[in-house]
Amino acid sequence: MLTQTTSRVLEPSDLDAALAVLDREPVANAFVTSRVQVAGLDPWRLGGEMWGWYEGGMLTSLCYAGANLVPICATPRAVRAFADRARRAGRRCSSIVGPAGPTAELWRLLEPQWGPAREVRAHQPLMVTDRAAEHVAPDPYVRRVRKD
Repeated sequence: MLTQTTSRVLEPSDLDAALAVLDREPVANAFVTSRVQVAGLDPWRLGGEMWGWYEGGMLTSLCYAGANLVPICATPRAVRAFADRARRAGRRCSSIVGPAGPTAELWRLLEPQWGPAREVRAHQPLMVTDRAAEHVAPDPYVRRVRKD
């Protein structure tokens, strides 16, 4: 059985499929999901391109390529394809962020052309809570963003 694989820049018509990929890991993908929910997949509104990786005709992995390069649900083959695309485009991002495995591999593939990293945070946990901390006072200098 032949399996077709390809990567391409996603278009607005790919929104539902992209959201389905993002929904597979909602906590890890919260940053990119919030951007896509507000801006869709239009690169100008999104602040960068969303690259998609297809296996067998199905969208399986994403990579947000804006101020940050963010692999999403990225398989090893998708990471290689995203690295190839990033090399061809030239360095446009300030950071590569995301799950440690795909992010480290993406950097390993890009570092020879992009040069050394200023800092690598290999062990940076992602934590979530389902309730407010009762014993921690809120910071008085932190507030919700308002128009005023």
